[in-house]
Amino acid sequence: MVPPRFHDAQHALTALLSPLLSTVSPPPSAPPLRHRRPSPLLLGPAMAREAFLATRYPDVPAASAVFKLGSLDADIIVAMRSHLLRPWSLHVRVFEVERRARRWSVGAGTVGGACTPCDVSSPPPPPRQLVSIGNYLRVFLPTGETLVDLDESMSTCGFFLALSKTSDLGGVEVRPLDLMPQSANIKLEQNDVKAHTAVAVGDVPARGQKRKLKDDGTGQRASVMRPTATAGSMGGARGGLQSARDPNEVGRRLVTPRAVSRLPRLSWSPCDKRGGLARPAAFLPKLMRLPVDVCGDARRVLEQLCAARVGVFLTGPPGSGKSYLGRQVIAALRSSGVTVAACGTSGVAAGVIGGVTVHSWAGFIHGNDDVSAPLNVVVDQVIPPAAKDRMRSAMVLVIDKIGTVSADFVARLDDVLRAVRGADRPFGGMVPLFLGDFLQLPPPRGSFAFAAAVWGEVFRDRAVVLETNWRHVNDPQLLSLLLRVRVGTHTVSDLKLLAGRRTDNPPPSAVWLVPQSITAVAKNEGELAKLGGLVVEYQALDVAIAPYLSKEGATALLNDTSKLLSWLRLRIGAWVVVPNNSFANDGVPAGSRGEVVDFFSTAGRQFPVVRFYLSGGRHKMLRVLPSTFDAVALDCISVGARRTQIPLVLGWASTIHGAQGWTVLDVALDLERAFSAGQVLSGLSRTPCLTGIHIVSFDSDKIIVDGLALAFHDSLVPL
Repeated sequence: MVPPRFHDAQHALTALLSPLLSTVSPPPSAPPLRHRRPSPLLLGPAMAREAFLATRYPDVPAASAVFKLGSLDADIIVAMRSHLLRPWSLHVRVFEVERRARRWSVGAGTVGGACTPCDVSSPPPPPRQLVSIGNYLRVFLPTGETLVDLDESMSTCGFFLALSKTSDLGGVEVRPLDLMPQSANIKLEQNDVKAHTAVAVGDVPARGQKRKLKDDGTGQRASVMRPTATAGSMGGARGGLQSARDPNEVGRRLVTPRAVSRLPRLSWSPCDKRGGLARPAAFLPKLMRLPVDVCGDARRVLEQLCAARVGVFLTGPPGSGKSYLGRQVIAALRSSGVTVAACGTSGVAAGVIGGVTVHSWAGFIHGNDDVSAPLNVVVDQVIPPAAKDRMRSAMVLVIDKIGTVSADFVARLDDVLRAVRGADRPFGGMVPLFLGDFLQLPPPRGSFAFAAAVWGEVFRDRAVVLETNWRHVNDPQLLSLLLRVRVGTHTVSDLKLLAGRRTDNPPPSAVWLVPQSITAVAKNEGELAKLGGLVVEYQALDVAIAPYLSKEGATALLNDTSKLLSWLRLRIGAWVVVPNNSFANDGVPAGSRGEVVDFFSTAGRQFPVVRFYLSGGRHKMLRVLPSTFDAVALDCISVGARRTQIPLVLGWASTIHGAQGWTVLDVALDLERAFSAGQVLSGLSRTPCLTGIHIVSFDSDKIIVDGLALAFHDSLVPL
C-alpha cells in the first residue's frame, strides 16, 4: 500500500527525477561533463534517458537490488522506498545501463575490492521498515552527512541528483534514521530468550508481548535488529532471536505465539520528573587555549570570558559590528571545544547570530506567560527534558539584541538556569555574553534587562564598548550627527542639516523606511501593481530536517528566522533588495538594491536578471538563482529546517525594524509616525553617507532617547 504523503508526491517525484538522467555519472573512461546542471528546484520537463539505482551490501544477498528511476509504477516506487528504509546500511550508485547496475549490485566488476561478492551463507535481510524508522534517510556523501526525506519529492530528487554526481566506485553509504527517542538509564537483563518478533510499520504485537529495546551503537534504544554472522539469526548479544509468524497472518500484522519464553526485563530510573536521566552541568574548563588567529576586540572578549571567567556585555552604536564580532567569538569558542548556546531575542536576531531564539532554547513554550508563572511549575511541568539537557550541557550563553528583552525575562532565565543546572550561581554557572545597545529599540514591555538584580552580579558597570563605526567611517559629518542623536545631544545645526535633506519626491532608487509594517506592505504592493507586464511568482521550498519538526513546523520556524520570503512576486521594473549575504562573494552585500531588468529561462523556469546599484556609481548585473537558508535546530548547532528561495525582497519599502543590518545607498524616511525610542536613529543610520538620506516627513519630537537607558550608558566603564 502506498503511504498517503508518498502517493501524493510520486508523480511530482517522477517528473523531477527524469531530468537528472542526463547527469548520471559516466564510466571512468568518459570525459568529464563541461556544464553545470541546475539544482533540484530548477529541474524541468522529463527527458528520454534512463537511469537505474543499484544497491548492495557485502554480507547480505538481499541487499543487492536494481530499481529503474523515473518510473510511474507505484509498486516500483514503494519497493525502492521500502528497500532503502530497512534497518541496514547500503551502498548505492546510479547507472545508465541496467546490465552494469546489476553487475555492480552483486559485487562483480568492482575496482580495488571496494565490495566483496555476496556469500551463500550470508545472513538474511533485516525485517521490513520498523516502527522506529520514519521516512528519513541518512546519506554519507563525500562532502559530509545529509538527511533526505523520502516523502518529499524535492528532497528525494536532490538525493538522486547528488548520487549521479559522485565518482566513488564503491558507492555512497545510506542508512535509515532511527526516530526512537533516547531512553534514560535503560537496563536489559538477558534471560533465556528463544524467540522474538520485530514489529513492522502498522503491525500489532500479541497481547502481553514486549518489545526488546536494543542499543544500536549510537546511544539510542530502538527496535532495530542487526544481522549477525549466524544464518537465520536476527541479532542479539546471546542466542538467536528468530522472527516468528503466525500462519493465519492477516495483511502485515505479525502474531507472536504465546509459548515464547520470557523476554529481557526492561527498567529505568529517571532523575527528572518528566523522564530522562539528568546529566551533570558543564562549566568552562579552568585551563583553555585560545585560538591564535583571533585578535582585536574578539580577543579582548575571549580573554574576559575564558581567562577571567566573567560575563561580558558587548555594546556600541549602530554599525559598529556587534553581531559580526559575536559570530567571531562563537566560532572561536566552539573551535576550542566550548559548548556555546547562541541565541537571539527574536527570530531575525537569531538568524543574524546563527542560533535560535532564547525562548526556544530555554523551553519557554508559552512565551512570556512562562516569565510570570510560578517557578516550580515552569521548571517541573513546562520546560521539556530536552531543553533542560541543553541548559546543562552549555558552558557559554550568548544573547544578541539584549536591549529588546525585559528585566523580568532575564531574572526568570537566571532562576531557571540555577534550578536546572543545580548551581546557586548567576545563570547556573554559565558564562554570559550579551550583545546590544540599550539606546536603540527598547523592550516591548517592562524594564530594560540591566534592571535585573542578576545583571549587577555578573556585569556590574563593566562593558566592552565598540567605538569604531564601520558603516559611516567615510562620512564624519553624518557620523557625528548620529552619535549626538543617539544620546539626545543633537543641536540646532543638526536639525538644520536634517531639514536640508527634506524632499517630496525621493529618487526612484531610494528605499522607503517606515515605522509600521502595514505601511511598508501597502507601499510595495502598490508600486508593483503600477508596473505592467507578466507577474512571475516564486514559492519557497521548505524542508524539515530535524526529526521533531513537521512540514508546517518547519515553515513556521523559517518564517520567523529567515529573511527569504515564503512567497515572492516580481515584474520587470520591480525594485528589489538583497536581504542576506547570498551575493557577498559577487561584491553585492546584504542591503544592496537593484532593479529587475529581465528574466531568463532555465529548465522551464523563469528567473530574474537584476542590475544592482553599488557605491561609487558602480553597478553589477547578476542572474539570480535560488539560495538556501538554514534555520538552526534547538541544539544550537545542527540544521533544523531549510528554505530554498530567490534571495530578494521587494525593495520600495521596509520597516525600520526589518532593515536592521542593511546598508543602502539611498533611503526615503517617513519618520513623522515614529513611536518608540531609537527608531529615528535606526532609520537615519541605514545609509553610509548624508547625501543618501531623503526625508519625506519628520518631527524632531520623535527623536526619543530613554533617560534610564542613557543613564546606564553613561555609567559604563569600558574594559
